[in-house]
Amino acid sequence: MSKETNSVKYRLMKEGLIPYDDSHFDVIWICLVLGGVTDRGMLKITIDEIRRTLRPGGLIFLVENTTGKISGSRWKFRSIRDYKRLFKFIELQRLDSYIDCGETISIMAGRYKQGLK
Repeated sequence: MSKETNSVKYRLMKEGLIPYDDSHFDVIWICLVLGGVTDRGMLKITIDEIRRTLRPGGLIFLVENTTGKISGSRWKFRSIRDYKRLFKFIELQRLDSYIDCGETISIMAGRYKQGLK
């Protein structure tokens, strides 16, 4: 399924797979998604797909809940340090944080550095 609105295209994706060629995107925006990926294997697949589809020098924006709580079965709370470890190929920096419903939401961004592992 695909829908276009001016220059925006929405696609239904299979879990963990991004249906685009390697190095396709200049920018990837992820907002409050990765906390919902609680399975380690699926998280690795998802991050590998992000890396595969982001072009070298491409920009990633990551907005995630970084509240220091114990994770449950449906949500994994990760710290900014955790996200930096998960995205080793990105020079991820915290830009800002805000509180929403008593929880810390962190805004991070960085560029894909091809030599980083």
